[in-house]
Amino acid sequence: IKIIKSGFRRFHSKVNYNCNENLKNFFQKPNKILLFMSRLDRQKGLIELMSAWNQVIDQAEFYNWWLLIAGFGDLKKQVIANANKSNSRIIFNGPIDGDEKNFILQNSKGFILPSYNEGLPISVLEALSFKTTCLISESCNINNLIDSNIFLKIDITKKSNNIKESILKLFELSEKDLEEREESGLKYLEKNHNWEEILYETKIFYEDLCKN
Repeated sequence: IKIIKSGFRRFHSKVNYNCNENLKNFFQKPNKILLFMSRLDRQKGLIELMSAWNQVIDQAEFYNWWLLIAGFGDLKKQVIANANKSNSRIIFNGPIDGDEKNFILQNSKGFILPSYNEGLPISVLEALSFKTTCLISESCNINNLIDSNIFLKIDITKKSNNIKESILKLFELSEKDLEEREESGLKYLEKNHNWEEILYETKIFYEDLCKN
């Protein structure tokens, strides 16, 4: 049995995407975007995330943060209802892919996935490739890094106030702190999920397989 890791290339170039004007305004400074990009269901910890977000709205406004939820699923109506509340600081965008997804990832300062159950979520690796600070639960199976200076840890086994604490830690990070985490995440990705190295390892594996 050979386990082949997922590979990513660093996204060097700026993404040119003509998103709607309403969404584009949210990406203007001093605004900062915390992105949730996944299925809209309970397994992803979305109910707990929205509950926690409702508790930090004052701080989000003070630090200029917005929560952007992108995806599809059974909780769509609940997400829209939360986004439509007065001063919710929640943006709902529906499912995203292609240039739109790359544009949003490139312009997000934070990425959050408080999931109850994952394999190795590709969305987290995508966020790292765009130099985005990630808040993840231990269920995301990157346990060797969960306590490092790359990720902010979420304990989804507790009540949502743990998510609240992690979000507040994100808010309080300075620009320098954010940049250090972004660079650390990118270095991890380039070391452990380098596409060229994975292609080479796969080639050697198949050559050895054919010899035997």
